Amino acid sequence: MAIPDPHAIPETDADLAEYLHEADAAWDAGDPDRAYLLYHGVATSRVANGEQLSKASYRLALILHGRDEHDVALGYLLNSHEPGTDDLRRSIDNLTRNDPTPDANTVPTTVEQAIDWLSAASKARDAGDWEKAAGLFSAVAHSSAPSPPMLASAELRAAEALHHLGRDDEAREWAEKALPNLSAADFVKQTLDLLKKLGVHVADDHSSAAAEQLADGKRAYESGDAAGARKYFEAALHLDGPAEIKGSAQYYLGAMDYQDKHYAAARNHVEAAASTAAEPERAWAEAMLQWRWEEHVPEPAPAGEPQAH
Repeated sequence: MAIPDPHAIPETDADLAEYLHEADAAWDAGDPDRAYLLYHGVATSRVANGEQLSKASYRLALILHGRDEHDVALGYLLNSHEPGTDDLRRSIDNLTRNDPTPDANTVPTTVEQAIDWLSAASKARDAGDWEKAAGLFSAVAHSSAPSPPMLASAELRAAEALHHLGRDDEAREWAEKALPNLSAADFVKQTLDLLKKLGVHVADDHSSAAAEQLADGKRAYESGDAAGARKYFEAALHLDGPAEIKGSAQYYLGAMDYQDKHYAAARNHVEAAASTAAEPERAWAEAMLQWRWEEHVPEPAPAGEPQAH
C-alpha cells in the first residue's frame, strides 16, 4: 500500500518499516525524488534507530550529491556510518579547495564550513578555552547555511560557553532560541538545565488575554513545566487577542509536539504558525516546515494577482 503523504513523518516502528520499504523500492526503481521524501521522513523521525537513521541519511546524501547539492549532503553524512560514507565525504570535501580556517570573527557560509567551525569550537571547549569556543559556536549560530537542528545545537553550545564566561544575558538569548528547534531529548534536557541556571526572564505582556497566556506559556516551557506550558498556549488560542499572538502559541505547541514525537499534530500547529505568527516565531515555523516536512510556504502573490490554490 502506497504511503498517501510522503511528506509526513513516521511516528511508530511500523510506520518506519513501511517508509523504508517504499523508499528502498523507489530507489531500486530509479525514482530518487520519491525515495528522497521517504528517506527524509525516516531521517527526521526520532523514532528511527541508529541503523535506520544511518541508512536513510546515506541514501539522502547520495541523492543530494546526484543533484549537485553537495554541501547539503555533507550534513546528512554526519548521521551515517554506512560503508562508503568516508569516501563520499572525502569526495565532497575535494570539490572545495583552500577552505578557510575557522575564525570566530567570520560567519561560515556553507554547511562544510559550519562543520569545520563546530569541530574547532568543540576542541576549544574541551581544552577549556571558553572564549574561543563561544566565538566559534556563536559564528555558526549566526550562519544561514546549516539546517535548523544544526543551528539549534550551535546555539545551545554557544549558550553553555557564554555561561562559563559569565555572560548570562547573551547565554539566555541563545538558549531560548535553541529550545523549540531542538528535537533530541538529551539536547532539550541540557537546554532546560541551563535555563534553570540562567533564570528565565520572559517579559509580561498585558496587551490582551491571549498575550498574557503566551508569555506565561513561554515562561513555563523554558522552566521545564511542559504540562503548564501546554495549558497556557492552548488557552491563548481561545482567548481574545491578535491572530499573530495565537500563531506564536501555535508554534510553541508544534515544537512541543515535535519533541514528544507527535509529528502529525506538530505539523498542524506549525502550518498555522507559518501563516499567522508574529516574528520570530513565523520565520522559525517556516524553517521548521521546510526542514522537518519538506514543505515550503508559498510566496504571496503580487498585488492584483490571484493566490494559487
